[in-house]
Amino acid sequence: KVRDVDNLAGAETYSKDPADIVCDYLTNDIYGRGFSDSLLDVSSFQSAQDYYDGTHTYLSAARYILDGALSTDDNTYENTQRIRACCNSALIFSNGRYRLIPFKTGNSTDLITESEIVDNWNMGFGDKKSRFNRVKVRFTNESDDYQQGSAVIENTSYKTADNGLVLQKEIGLDLVVDSDRAKLIGNELMKQSRFDTTIELTLPHTKQTIEPI
Repeated sequence: KVRDVDNLAGAETYSKDPADIVCDYLTNDIYGRGFSDSLLDVSSFQSAQDYYDGTHTYLSAARYILDGALSTDDNTYENTQRIRACCNSALIFSNGRYRLIPFKTGNSTDLITESEIVDNWNMGFGDKKSRFNRVKVRFTNESDDYQQGSAVIENTSYKTADNGLVLQKEIGLDLVVDSDRAKLIGNELMKQSRFDTTIELTLPHTKQTIEPI
């Protein structure tokens, strides 16, 4: 049982929601990190929960749920990374608190003008090492008595753009138990790799509180 991020003072209940589970793993002092609630940006966990619980048209069900077990023989960092991967999200430490941020499209709430940029700025795009047209996903298959299964997602348009080269990424989703959700996450990772963009620039101190949305 875990606490609901919408009501941390309430009674613990069973939950498969990734936001509840990440919160529990960060704050539980027996098998987790044992952090105080004050170290969490609770509003970011609540927003993430709303996103995870939203019905995805491909699944006709909640976008992300977690089902499975973690080994206490593995360190808490590795287990946190496993949880994070299964809900395609980032966990960042910013301004003294942990924020849970799903990878999704959104609009920036900050504006940077050219006059505020110090010196030059650079924009970078993914190369063949970080760009994929084929993703193989390993997951725990509940329809096969919870044996390890795999799903392959390919995009022929991306492969054509890559001059016919197969650029493959393999990932493991230990807490995903159905092939459709595994394929969804694999497809999302592929798309992210195709449109990954980085911008490097130096800003004045007045802009150094800008955070990911």
